[in-house]
Amino acid sequence: MEDLKQDINYMSNEVQKYLESEVKLAKLEFIDQLSAYSAFIFGRVVLSMMIGFSYLLVIVAFGIYLYPLFQEPWIGPAIAAGTSIVFLIILGLGRKHLLEGPVQDIIIGKLSKTFLS
Repeated sequence: MEDLKQDINYMSNEVQKYLESEVKLAKLEFIDQLSAYSAFIFGRVVLSMMIGFSYLLVIVAFGIYLYPLFQEPWIGPAIAAGTSIVFLIILGLGRKHLLEGPVQDIIIGKLSKTFLS
């Protein structure tokens, strides 16, 4: 009977150690996935900023190009600014569909592929 109690105690200790190690492993996997998604988002933000800066330079160049065509110093930048405002309005109105939806789909897809498989 004493051997049975020792065996039960030994098994319960081993099961407890196993469960603790599984919890630690799950935490490490979560941290690993979180860091991967953070890096992905950071890369997207940097890329978006570079694209935005390039767009800004193209718009300024477009404004400078239009100046000799109209012989008015304000028309080129006004057309370039109007173009930018139209794009901002389109992005503002379609923000949910154009920006937030695809990003959420990517994150949910990667998380579900990682944690459900």
